[in-house]
Amino acid sequence: MTAYDYYGEAKALAEELKLAGFINYETEILRAMEEGETGTEILMILRFRLESMLAAKDVPKSLIERATDLQGRLNDALK
Repeated sequence: MTAYDYYGEAKALAEELKLAGFINYETEILRAMEEGETGTEILMILRFRLESMLAAKDVPKSLIERATDLQGRLNDALK
C-alpha cells in the first residue's frame, strides 16, 4: 500500500488554483502548511481551509472535485 501524499496534493491543488486565478485560495492552502506545528495540525487547517473554498460558487468544477477528494482523504486521516 502506498502512502497518500497530502502535502504534495495540497501543493498541486494550490498551483492549479493559482493558474486559474484563485490566488486567495492558493495562498490559504500554502499558508496552512506553514502555520501548522504538527502534521495533524496541518491536516486540520487544510481541511478547514478547503471547506471555505468548497462553499464558493466561482471555482471550476474540476478544482472542486480535486479539493473534495483531498478533503475526503483528510477526513479519513483525521478520524
